[in-house]
Amino acid sequence: MFLNKRKTLVICHDLHTLYPEEGNGWLLKALYRFQISTMLKQSTPVAISRYTRNELNHYFRDSAKLNIPVVYDGLEDFWFDQEKNKLDTNKSALPDLYILTVGTDAWYKNLALTIDLLAVLPEEYSLLKVGEISDKNKAKIEALNLDRRIYHHEHISDQTLQGFYRNAQCLFFPSLSEGFGWPAVEAMASGCPVVTSGMGSIKEVCGDAVLYGNDIKSYVACVETLNHKPTRLQYVEKGKKRAANYSWENTVDFLLRIK
Repeated sequence: MFLNKRKTLVICHDLHTLYPEEGNGWLLKALYRFQISTMLKQSTPVAISRYTRNELNHYFRDSAKLNIPVVYDGLEDFWFDQEKNKLDTNKSALPDLYILTVGTDAWYKNLALTIDLLAVLPEEYSLLKVGEISDKNKAKIEALNLDRRIYHHEHISDQTLQGFYRNAQCLFFPSLSEGFGWPAVEAMASGCPVVTSGMGSIKEVCGDAVLYGNDIKSYVACVETLNHKPTRLQYVEKGKKRAANYSWENTVDFLLRIK
């Protein structure tokens, strides 16, 4: 790998490949470390959050000497347009009251906890899951007899996803590790309150614009707090304001200043 350091920016999103939870073998980790080390030496590295920069400094000691800049990801203007974009799925096909979760079923997305939360929420709550569900979690859903309360979608349009955000009670985002946290920022921009763990980069990115929990009891309290209309509107407005910090114009402007 040969890069022109003066002309090359390499943006680091996360280092999950090196996490023990990933279960990767030593050879894959060694190759990954070699690639990252080479890029750190032959390019100008950029991290998408302070959390990611700290992870780089933890796994690659020499990176701390580079004073790696942090440049947050951006959102397309689409997510902020509350009038133009309409749900392109029949709203009547959605449950009346649902929490939304978006993403893969990787370990750090913590879908098992989301299923546990649904099991203790009142019966009128449903879960709308966008993204894959592993066989393990499908078995968990069946064992808890939650099939009828879960709506599952994959490979949907951004228009549909924004509609899901705008009609949800909240985005439930109990992630254990995020380099940036796209779903939380998309939800905030779309006017959807967010209930989250605050782990990884989430507190850094979302600030006080979302509700935080750390166990099932606190998550239930957060979700049900949003039944209070003034509180809900407060978090909708705070979320929109916070999400407005993350535009591609800002991101590109910061990147150009680095070079």
